[in-house]
Parts: sequence; structure tokens; C-alpha cells
Amino acid sequence: MLNTGPITNHVALVDLPEGKFAYVTVGGEGVVKVFRRAPDFRQVAVISVGSLPHGIWASGDHSRVYVGLENEDAVVAIDTRTRQVIARIPVGQGPMALVYVPNAVPKGFSGTENLAPPLQLPTKVVNLKPFADVNGNGTIVVRAQGLTDFVLITLKNMEPETDYAVYLSRSDKPPFSPDFLLAVVRTDKQGNGTGQALGPVLKIWSPKHPAMEEPYRAIVVWKVGNEKGQPVLVATTSQ
Repeated sequence: MLNTGPITNHVALVDLPEGKFAYVTVGGEGVVKVFRRAPDFRQVAVISVGSLPHGIWASGDHSRVYVGLENEDAVVAIDTRTRQVIARIPVGQGPMALVYVPNAVPKGFSGTENLAPPLQLPTKVVNLKPFADVNGNGTIVVRAQGLTDFVLITLKNMEPETDYAVYLSRSDKPPFSPDFLLAVVRTDKQGNGTGQALGPVLKIWSPKHPAMEEPYRAIVVWKVGNEKGQPVLVATTSQ
């Protein structure tokens, strides 16, 4: 068993003249990790790709690896010779799996005949930054679903096995107030955790919403039970 990192998702096997490799998506770190499969299974590279890589597949000749970015509605292409991201392709909301089919388009066809335009619903990715004396961080992804929004909360490197409350606050500077509870996230033994919520977050978390005299201006994270003390993570609308 390998300890590859939080939210390890998919694996692509790549065989090259210089060796046999495994490309592994690690969603919680926003990277693809490359392992040499033989003779000794060891990590040889880390490639930063974007927010929540999820889904990966090698091209037929193994010169490229394609990775879906669930939180960024895109696919990136990695050159397996240089191990660098060389292209970014918008594909639509929340790609979670990917299949590459060599020679799938016969000659005389463009390959786009039966494709439809991707949904143009807004997605906002917000980084939660440390506020108090903590080493952790987090990400909030707010994805429009039509009349409501889907919220995915990811916390990393926090205190292990601890409950954290994620609030919308009307203040964009200290002292923050816990005004609207989005979710409570409990971390695992490594201090990582995920949570979800549904609601009109994109509409109400705005500094200029016309229907609100006091709009919510920040997302703030406290330890559960310590909402009157210092928060641990904060993101404001100015970010």
C-alpha cells in the first residue's frame, strides 16, 4: 500500500522507452504524482495541474496524459517526456472520469459532429487562507446548478478528528461574525476533511447584491464551539 495523498482518485499506466510509470491523480493536493513501476516502485515526479484532478487517461502512444479537473471544468494535457502541462481544454461542469480512444474519428470527419456546447453555468473557486496560528488551508467550490448552488468544502492539514463550522459572515474584516452556517466538516486522522451544502450561495455571497442591505462578504471557518473566538480560515469577497 502507498500513501499517495488526500483524495487519490485515478491511475494511468504509461510505458516509455526509459521505463514503466504510473500517473496518479491526488485531488486534495491538486497534483498528479508519477511513480516508476519497476524495478523499484518509487515516486519520481509531482506535476501541479489545478483544482481537484479527477479522471486520467494516457494517449494511445503514451506521449500524453490527459487529466480532468473537477473544480475547474477543464482537462489538461501532460507531455510525458517533459512531465509538464502543455494544454488546457474547457469541457463543461465537473469532469470526474476520462477515456481516450485512439483513432476514434475516421478520415473525412471532424470529430465534433455529435458534440454539444458545454453548460455555461458559473463556478467559483475560493481559497481559504489561514487566519489564526494554524498550518492548514482549504478550498470552497461553489457550482451553479440552476436555481440553487452546490458547495464543496475541502479542508487540508487541520487538526485531526476535529469538527469545523463553515459560515458566511457579513463582515469582510475582523471581528467576523458567524451569520449563516453552510456546513460542519469533520477532519480525519490526517487532518483532512470534505463537506457539502446546497443553497443560493453565489447570489447572497456578493458585495453588491441589490436585494440585500447587508450582504455576506466572507466565508469563515471556526472550530465548532469556538465561534466567539478567533476563526482559523477566512476568504473574503475581495479575493
